[in-house]
Amino acid sequence: MGCYNSSERKIYELEQKINKLNFQVNNLNERVHQLENTVERHTRRLNRLNQRLRTVENKLNIPFSESEY
Repeated sequence: MGCYNSSERKIYELEQKINKLNFQVNNLNERVHQLENTVERHTRRLNRLNQRLRTVENKLNIPFSESEY
């Protein structure tokens, strides 16, 4: 680290903390992105399953009731 006076040392320490926080923020942003993709994928799957269920209900003449959902 060399010969730092107290101000330079404090600046260096703060820069290290900033770098660490930026790294953590980037990791969190990546995790949020992964979770968004997962939610989107599961939403599409639920929509497909609901459509299949409606098709089966129609074929079996089961009336649709909004209160069931």
